[in-house]
Amino acid sequence: MVEAGAHLGSVLFTGKSRNGSYVGTAYIFNSHCGQIPYQVRGPILDRHERVVLKGQAPRVDSDCNIVGYVSDILEFSLFKSAKTTPNVLRSYVTPAPLNKAANLKVVNKGANDILTIREYPTEDSRVIDIIPPDGTGIVYMRETHGPWVFVRYERADGWVNRVFVEPIVSPGRRLR
Repeated sequence: MVEAGAHLGSVLFTGKSRNGSYVGTAYIFNSHCGQIPYQVRGPILDRHERVVLKGQAPRVDSDCNIVGYVSDILEFSLFKSAKTTPNVLRSYVTPAPLNKAANLKVVNKGANDILTIREYPTEDSRVIDIIPPDGTGIVYMRETHGPWVFVRYERADGWVNRVFVEPIVSPGRRLR
């Protein structure tokens, strides 16, 4: 970040806490254009020890004009950790296979946790989006790799661990 124009004391985020989330402004740095703001928001997690913010970071040209945006995720943790431990609510039982284009919902996540969508089917892969613990509208894209399934959520396509999603079952018709 120093090469991009940040220095000791540079502000990365400023915002306010509202109803269990943060809303505010994050900053990217450009050695020619300086500090560039963009709006972010995200949940306060793990008993106020972690915050995950999402926003559309601007991309600028050599004249500092905004030429596009890219989805950006910022994670701030109170404790330094290479991995966050998922807040699993119940023991895992091998799930049934998914039908093609199944609609899924998030399961096995606590109220203050998130489900990460990853670029590749590994725990160490880059996070490309997040799904809230009550997330629905997740579509299975018919690809599986070990415990990972490829899904679409809003505008993001990526991998989630199958432990944390299950099909939404429609209620059956009542007989009279």
